[in-house]
Formats: sequence, structure tokens, C-alpha cells
Amino acid sequence: MTSLKPLLLHAHPTAPNPVKVAIALEILQIPYIVKIWEFNDGDRKGVKGSDFIKINPNGRVPALEDPNTNVTSWESGAILNYLKRQYDSKNLLGAVDSSEQAKADLEAWEYLLVTTLGPFTGQVVWFKYYHQPKNDDAAARYIKQVYRVYGVVEAQLKRSGGDTILPGKFTTADIHYIPWMRSSAYIGLSLADYPLLERWTKTMFDKPEVKRALQRIHDATAEQEPEAAERGLKPDLNLMRQTGAQEVY
Repeated sequence: MTSLKPLLLHAHPTAPNPVKVAIALEILQIPYIVKIWEFNDGDRKGVKGSDFIKINPNGRVPALEDPNTNVTSWESGAILNYLKRQYDSKNLLGAVDSSEQAKADLEAWEYLLVTTLGPFTGQVVWFKYYHQPKNDDAAARYIKQVYRVYGVVEAQLKRSGGDTILPGKFTTADIHYIPWMRSSAYIGLSLADYPLLERWTKTMFDKPEVKRALQRIHDATAEQEPEAAERGLKPDLNLMRQTGAQEVY
């Protein structure tokens, strides 16, 4: 796909969801450029500013612009589906087979992350680090729910053999979970009771495509937002509190 014009991935230094898109682009060997945005309402750099709202009316990353098709997509699940339809002719990311059951299984595990584990993890981050006044009860509630879903995924990995979430091949289900499991270390959640999930997480982060995706976002951050690069995985607490942007996670 070297003849393709580079796609433009709109990302944030610490947000998990843009990482999903970068991983898919790396696996599909699609050229891309990363543009870094911050969680504020600045017109030039902010996801709530007028420039970015024209790209994504929800004012959140990721968004993806494809100059080869003139398609703009936002929401990580929608973007991954677009990339599969447009560029995954070899089924590197799709369902295990063409059966309706395989497709249904893939969507179910994707949506469990998108609708449940991702939002619950985001709420843990918010109530542990940013909410004022501190609310330990709310944090404990969401931590309990995150661990509950870890248990669901652990059981699935036992059924699948442990290498991938769905038995037989790597899919976008794995991509959806990868960056959110990275967040577990940041929020201090132990995987000791979930050995298969812990092993899967390590295996995924050892994949060259995952390493390259993370490095691309890191390099773009270092070039475009050096202060954010110095913070590493940790967002700007003051900025997060000011904007109420718990959606960063």
C-alpha cells in the first residue's frame, strides 16, 4: 500500500482509543500521520475547539481522515470497521471465519469493551485522580466493576486458548482491549488474579505493531506537545479538572 496517500490520525498523548487505530494502521501497513490534540477548547489545539469540532462533532479523539477516499470517520469502533471494509482484504483483523456466529462473537467482545470495560475504567481514573471532592465510594464501585469484567475476559481467554480473545486468530477484539489494559497499570489495578489476562496483555505489548503504534503517538507528542511527552502516560491533572474531561480515559 505504498502508493496510498498517508491517512491523518487525530490523537491525544494519553488517550487509549487513538492507540487502537494506530495499531490497526500498523498491522494493515497503511501510511499515516499523527496529529496531537489537547483536551481544551482552544481553536488551534483543543478537541472542543472549532477546528476539531468540524472533524468530530463530539469533540473527542480519535478521528481519522482518509485522503484516498475522502472519508472522515470518528469513534474508534467505527474507524476500525472502516479500515476493515476498505483495506483489510486479507482478513488480518476480521472475524475468525465468515459465519454469522463468528461475526456475532467478534462484535460482542468488541462492544463489551466499548460499552462496559472502557467506560468503567475511565470512571476509575476520574474518581481516583481528578474528581473534587474525593469520592472513594464511587471509585470503589467502578473498580469492582472493572475487576468483574476482567473476570469475564479471563474466562474467555481460558476458552480460547489464551493467545487471542477469540480462538484461532488475532482480531479487532484484541485491538480494542490492548490500550485499555495499558491503563490498568496507571490506575493501580492488579492482574494477579487474572493470569491469562496478564499473559495476554504482555504478549500483546510485545507485538512489533503495537510497539510501533505507541512509538508513533509518542514521537508525534514529543514533536508537537513536548510538555505532554514529558508527563508520559499521566495526563495534566489541572487541565483535566478544569475541563471535566474524564473521557480522556
